[in-house]
This record gives sequence, C-alpha cells and structure tokens, in this order.
Amino acid sequence: MSVELIRAFLLKSKNSKKQTFLNDLFKSMDKDHSKKIDYHEFKQGLFKLGLTDLSEAEIRKLFNDFDTKQDGKIDFTEFVNALKPQLSQKRLKAIDEAFRKLDVNNDGVLSIEDFRVVYKEQAKKHPKCIDGTWTIEQALRSFLDAFDTPGKADGIVTMEEFHNYYAIISASIPDDSYFVFLMNSCFQS
Repeated sequence: MSVELIRAFLLKSKNSKKQTFLNDLFKSMDKDHSKKIDYHEFKQGLFKLGLTDLSEAEIRKLFNDFDTKQDGKIDFTEFVNALKPQLSQKRLKAIDEAFRKLDVNNDGVLSIEDFRVVYKEQAKKHPKCIDGTWTIEQALRSFLDAFDTPGKADGIVTMEEFHNYYAIISASIPDDSYFVFLMNSCFQS
C-alpha cells in the first residue's frame, strides 16, 4: 500500500472535510503526546483506521515514507505533507496570491503585525470582542494561530503552513474555479 492509497482512503472518511481532520488524526495516533508518532503508534493508528490487512513490511514501508527526516518518528509536518491532497497549479496560484496580500511587510512570513494591518477592523466584529471576552489582539492571534502548525504555534506562519492549511480545505472543494473564487472572495485587495 502506498501513501497515495492511504490519502485516498482517508479522504473518503466523513471526518475528512473538517479543517482539523489531519490534526485530530495525528493527535489520536500520538498516544504518548510527544508530538511525534513512533512506529508502534503508527501501526496501532492504521489498525484503528481499519487498515488491518497490511503486512508488517507494508506498514514499515509506509512508516518510512512518512518519516522523511528518517529519525524514527513522524512529526506533524511530515504527517501533513504525506497526507495532504495535492494542489493544482490554479489552486497554488490562488493560495500564493492570498499569502502575498496578507504579507503586508513582504518579509515572506505572516505575523500578528501583518494581521493588525489587514484584519483589525474585522477583528473588532468578532463575537468574543463584541461581548468583551477577547481583546482585538486575542482575536487576531486566534486567526493567525488557525494557520500555524498545531501544537507548535509560534506566531509566525510560513508559506508551507499556509499551503498545508488550504490543502486540507481544498480537499472538500472539487472544482478548481470555485476554490479560486472562494480564495479571491476571502482575500480581496
């Protein structure tokens, strides 16, 4: 079995449409909460997903395909990179354009400073800001953290993290033109 077949199997899951699907799956496999999946956790996770007919050699090959750093553990980035759906050139272009619009200081990463410029007015309308639960800064940080690597939120969103976020969303939108339309609607100049 290949990584592509695992990806296709997982995308058929009713939960695969959730933005947090890969994050939730990773956490469910990371039994020791180390933020890395070892071989035993990976094997158990595959069994819990219903992939019980894999041989030991197939599981080992899959694990090695995921473990691109070859350190005997799969971190979240390796996990997402293996399972995220491939993006068409049209989708990549729309995602890259959105990233550039958000990166107001043109430093190649998204930070709270970028979001202050782009989303400050929208943040004021967040329900938690309106009811006084959050400050505008907390709303902006929450939005930024949505794009950041789960469990490793550092306040900086790289292009890779932005691609990973939208690759997961992209999986639930079958038409390239509609995906591009949605991206353009969300990130109008």
